[in-house]
Amino acid sequence: MSTLSSRAALCVLAPMTLILAACSGQGSETADGDLATEENMARTVATMMAGDDNLSMASEALSQTGLSTMLDGPSSYTVIAPVDTAFETLEGSEALLEDETQAPLLAAMLREHIIPGALTPETIRTAIEQKGGAVEMRTLGSGTLTFDEDGENIVMTSASGATARLASAAMVASNGVLFPVDGVLAELPSTQ
Repeated sequence: MSTLSSRAALCVLAPMTLILAACSGQGSETADGDLATEENMARTVATMMAGDDNLSMASEALSQTGLSTMLDGPSSYTVIAPVDTAFETLEGSEALLEDETQAPLLAAMLREHIIPGALTPETIRTAIEQKGGAVEMRTLGSGTLTFDEDGENIVMTSASGATARLASAAMVASNGVLFPVDGVLAELPSTQ
């Protein structure tokens, strides 16, 4: 093999070796404990939610409203997803999920839990540190969520004053980040 052919082969093989080493399947854990595994990075936010038993009500609500299609696409989103025990605190939550005529109200409430772009706990903490206090981010709905720290916890607060904290580690997907939280941050809009 000529010297030129050897160099060309090395230029092709070196990046492939680095890629294979990075994809060992072990995943990488951030300082905040969120796990970006090879398995998670192959799934969208919507499929990740559908596969999580603690997020079945939020996943069902997203499917009923059609928002799961958006979260299965290529655009990046951060989803603040109430776990089932939090979702159940909504008055009539089970009936709400069964009544398709309520889908527009449910969609409005869910959009207040979705932020454009992929935000990890680490990026949120960095923003809080750089600002020297709480940071506000606009949701896909008409509101904002305020992120602040309480010790080691990130606390999310809606304009109505509802709060939530991470119920388990945030998960990085192929098209965003999923935050399972212990509270619902938006009320259902009034029909009157």
